[in-house]
Formats: sequence, C-alpha cells, structure tokens
Amino acid sequence: MDTDSVVTEQADVVVLATGYHYRIPRFLDPLRGLIPLDGDGYRVRDDYSIDFDGPEGCRIFVQGVAARTHGVADADADADLSLMAWRNAVIANAVTGRQLYRTEKETTTLDWSPEPGRTAGTPAKGLLMPDTPLHEGGPVSCLAEIPGHDGIVLREHDMTGIPAPFSSSVFVLPPGSTTDVDVHDVVETWFIGVGEGRVEYAGGSHPVRTGDSFHFATRRAHRVSNTGTTPLTVFSVWWSA
Repeated sequence: MDTDSVVTEQADVVVLATGYHYRIPRFLDPLRGLIPLDGDGYRVRDDYSIDFDGPEGCRIFVQGVAARTHGVADADADADLSLMAWRNAVIANAVTGRQLYRTEKETTTLDWSPEPGRTAGTPAKGLLMPDTPLHEGGPVSCLAEIPGHDGIVLREHDMTGIPAPFSSSVFVLPPGSTTDVDVHDVVETWFIGVGEGRVEYAGGSHPVRTGDSFHFATRRAHRVSNTGTTPLTVFSVWWSA
C-alpha cells in the first residue's frame, strides 16, 4: 500500500542487482576444451543438450541458460513457469532415447473448427478490419527496410487488404554474413531466391542454394549463413500453427 511516506535505513553494504551475466561453472573447467562456445554461451540444441566434443554417446544438458536461442522456453524461473514442464519433458525424452512424454502434439483444450458454411482454404470472415479495402490485385509493396548487422536487410511485405492467412518477407544476406538465431511460435518456410548458403536447424547444418526451400516447426532454433560470393536472397512465409 502506498502511504506516500519516506523511510530511511542505515546499511553497511548495498547490493545493486542491475543485471545478470551467465558464467560457465568452474566445475566444467576440465571439459572447457571440449565445449564449443557461441560468443560467451553454449551452443544449445533443440533437446537442450549442448555441442560437446567428448566421447560418443556422452551429452551435457542445460537448463535456464538458453534464453538467447530458445526464448521463454528456457528463460529463468520467473519468466514462464508454464513451459518448464514441457522443457523437462523434452530433456527426459532425449536422455532416455524414447518418447516418455508427448511434446510435439497439440495439447490445447480448445478445438477450432471452420465457420459454418466455410470450407478449409477460404478466407475467414472478419480477417480484415471493416474499413480496410480489399487489395484489387497487382504488385505487393514492402514496408520500410529493417537493417540488421553485417549488412543484412529485411523487407516485410505489406499485406494490407489481402485476406491471406499468412505473412511474408524477403531478406538479403551479403557474402559471409549470418542471421541471428531465431525461435518463434509460428510455422515458417524459407524459399531460396538466389545464392547459396547453409541453414542451421535441429542440431544439423544443411546446404541450400537457388530454388531450394526449408520448413521450420514451431519453437525450433534456426539461422542461415551466406557461404557464397554473391548476395543470398531468402523469401519467408509464416503462419500460426
């Protein structure tokens, strides 16, 4: 309760908790040479194991240190308690090598059905705002460019007036550049317009070139690097799972 009063306290020591920086535990020092790092953190796979150059079959699993790549699915306990059980189930499945828990299935208590009289694939009523005129067909413009690091440029398409159940964008990577690791709740597909590169996804590395496509499931970390000598152009389409 706010009493609009001032309280004065005397203290010998004041601790200012202004931020947090993860430090690799000292008990891992004997293994540091076997653990590749990405910047100042681990390279965490989808099953929460980290890249480890130790004996075959030996793995190290982490918790609470992969928010940079896994988002709220591995943030600290104060961030999202609802995902801790899912994360632990993913690790348990990986450790045992079998499906103890269903982690890839939809578990929602709601079952969404099409509107009466509307078949799958037709736009839903109310998808557009009432005052939004329908796009009459023709070129689709792009929103303002979003510049990234290393010269990477993203252009998201302006879908105003287009009753499409998806969003789309195009991004261009100069030679030698790599996108940030991306993790999200939507389903996404990339189409390689021109160039060649390498996609990192689900613990693997996959070469791609002009004409290839790549699909990403929800909450799976991914990124792409331009390994060629010319700009790499990628078209992205994403929609709710």
